Amino acid sequence: AAAGEACDGASGPDCEAGLACIGAMGATSGTCKTFAQIQTKGLGDACNLDAGELCQEGLSCAVDQLGMPATFKCVGASATGAACRPGVPDPCPADEYCDVDQMSMNIDGICHKLPTDGQPCVEPAIPFGPICAQSHTCDGTKTCKARQQVGGACVEDEICYSDTCEGGKCVAHPACDAPEMP
Repeated sequence: AAAGEACDGASGPDCEAGLACIGAMGATSGTCKTFAQIQTKGLGDACNLDAGELCQEGLSCAVDQLGMPATFKCVGASATGAACRPGVPDPCPADEYCDVDQMSMNIDGICHKLPTDGQPCVEPAIPFGPICAQSHTCDGTKTCKARQQVGGACVEDEICYSDTCEGGKCVAHPACDAPEMP
């Protein structure tokens, strides 16, 4: 769907490349918008990921206060070892994450390096799920493993860039079968 058109919901189409579907919830359709239309919030402004009220380029929409619902505001980037709060995108440098104590519900954290090969995966507050450094994946034992090229050793598909592990080695992903012509 083009900018300004309905998207997702019960039967709406996906937005064209470079657009985001804002407002879709369950069977309710949203509207396709450009990033220029939704990245309008400045430093210190309230932001709302669900409503498509995003921060300007270079800022992060970070948790400001926990509650029902939680509130968010636009913050600048955090440096290595500096204070941070979970946000989208993560306010920490590219190879780091905002490490918070989720058990205590404390939203103040510190930027830490993402784990690499052999280290335990981390589960940051945002995004949800275990993560590792770039070019690594979290295996079934919740340990970070370096992703492998074709020919590299593997025990599960996720370790391979091709997502295909056979006989203990990464192999090329099988080609899609072309539909038969009538």
